[in-house]
Amino acid sequence: MSSSSGNPCASPSILKSAAFYGVIAVALTWPLMLQFGSSVISHWDNDIEHSLWTAWWFGHALASPDVGLFRTELLHYPSGTDLQFADLNLAVLAPVWLLTQGMGLAAAYNLVSLASFMLSGLLMQRLAWRICGHGGASWFAGFAYAASPYWLSAVCNGWIYHAQIWVFPFVLLMILRAGRRDRIVDFALIGASLGLVFHVQPYFFLYLAVLLPLLAVWHAPSLAARLRSRAGLLRVGVAITVTALIVLPRVWPMIAASGVEMVAHSGPLNTSLVAQPSEMFWPSTASVEARLADSGYLVVYLGYVLLGVIILGCFAS
Repeated sequence: MSSSSGNPCASPSILKSAAFYGVIAVALTWPLMLQFGSSVISHWDNDIEHSLWTAWWFGHALASPDVGLFRTELLHYPSGTDLQFADLNLAVLAPVWLLTQGMGLAAAYNLVSLASFMLSGLLMQRLAWRICGHGGASWFAGFAYAASPYWLSAVCNGWIYHAQIWVFPFVLLMILRAGRRDRIVDFALIGASLGLVFHVQPYFFLYLAVLLPLLAVWHAPSLAARLRSRAGLLRVGVAITVTALIVLPRVWPMIAASGVEMVAHSGPLNTSLVAQPSEMFWPSTASVEARLADSGYLVVYLGYVLLGVIILGCFAS
C-alpha cells in the first residue's frame, strides 16, 4: 500500500521515504555534496585515516591472492600485525569496495555514510508504522532516530561502522515479520539479520544480545507458549543455527587472535561535547570545518524532537 495524503494510517511509500531521509542526510552534511569525490566527513584525523585505510586494505587483499585479509606487513613493520580487531567489518567494507570501483574511495565512503542515515530513517519509520500505524508519527520517528547525535558524532569521528544504526530497526522488523507470518523461513531471516549485524559492527551484535532478552521479558507469556511446542522450538532453533553459521566463522579467529602480543585496533575516543554558535540553529558546519557537532547539536536536536512531539500532540487532540 502506498501512502496517501489525508490518511495518517496509510503505509509510507518506500521511495518517498528514502528520498525524504536522503535529502535530510545531504542537508546535515552540506556542503559535502559539492566536494563529494574529494573530501570525507571527519573530525579525528587518526580515526578517519584508519577507516579509509581498512577500506583500501580490503580491496588490496582481494586483488592480491597471496595477501591475507586479516594479516598485514604494512603496519608495525617488519614484524607486521594481526588485523582481526582492526574494524575489518565485511558487511560495510564490501559495499565501499564495490562502489570504489566506479567512483573512487572518497565518494564511496561518503555514499555509504549518507546511506546509513537514509536507511536508519527509512527502517525506523517502517518499524514505527508497524507498531502504531500512524503515518505522521512514523515519519517523525524515522527522523528522530536517524538524526540523533549518535549518528552524527559517529560519522564526524570517522566511525563508519558505528553509523550503521539501521541494523537495530532492521532486526526488529524481521522479528515482527516472523511473529506475524510464523514461517520457518522468516525465523531463518531473523538469524540472517543477526549475522548481518555482526559483520556490520560486532559491538552492535553484543548490544542486541543484551537488548533482545530485555525486550523478550515484555512478551514472556507468548514466548513461553511458543517454546512449549515442537514447532516453536524448531523455529527458534533455526534462528539460532543460522546466526551461529554466519557469526562463528568470524568469531573463532578473533578469539584465537586475542592472545597475540600486537593487534591493530582503532578504539573509540572519549570526546567532549562542544558546539559552535553557528551550529545552534542548524549543525551544517560539522562537515565543512571538521568539527564535531555535539552538545550544541544535541540541544538543537532535543528542541526539534520536543517541537515535533508538541505538533503531533496538537494534531492528535
